Amino acid sequence: MKIVKMLFAAGAMLAGSLFATEPLLSFPLNEGDLKAIKEANGKVQVKFWNQDQFTWVDGPDGKALSFNTPDGLKKYAGVWFYMPKDIDPAKGFTFSAFIKTPEKMHRSRQYELFHWSNNHSKGPGFRIYVSWKSLYMMFGAGQKPVVIASKNSQGSLKDNTWYHIAASYDGKTARIYIDGVLRGQVEGALVKSSRKWAAIGASAQAGSAYGFNGIISNVQIYDKVLTDTEIAAMKPEK
Repeated sequence: MKIVKMLFAAGAMLAGSLFATEPLLSFPLNEGDLKAIKEANGKVQVKFWNQDQFTWVDGPDGKALSFNTPDGLKKYAGVWFYMPKDIDPAKGFTFSAFIKTPEKMHRSRQYELFHWSNNHSKGPGFRIYVSWKSLYMMFGAGQKPVVIASKNSQGSLKDNTWYHIAASYDGKTARIYIDGVLRGQVEGALVKSSRKWAAIGASAQAGSAYGFNGIISNVQIYDKVLTDTEIAAMKPEK
């Protein structure tokens, strides 16, 4: 574990040396204290859903927040927050996080990582989740949703494994990354502004998906599109 933490820190230092872009929002989720999550984002209103399902575990950079959502559709753990007015997804954004997949993933279950959407599937807005051992990004403008998936042998996610995942949108092209490598993209995408609340780890609507059942750390949201090089620099060596 000590070696993993050293590599994580080295990767973070390298990322910082390659670009100076600061995230609009940062949730380290390594504080070991839910109250500290609120204090780290003092200007943003933060709420916690079903706190009894959270536990703090050892992560790559201090502690990490474990989401222990049981099999079921109506009760799920989540970190909800008020999205600043500074970010308009229609003009471009990047989402980045480190995740550890569940010990045993159910193939068809949707493990919700992040959502910022009025309607769970159609939008406006988008959501990021794991299903069928692949990373998905679903987005829309209020009509039929568009989905990107990392469905190939290189983009397959293993059980109980740490990954760096990222998703970006530049106004016309949406992309998803696993461990710094582009694993899927869609041209001509349309993402419209959504409601002001967003969530980490919780499904947007009961009955549409499951909450996340794994570990999440170091969530960052940028109000710009990071380059492939910048995203690759975030990933520490394993």
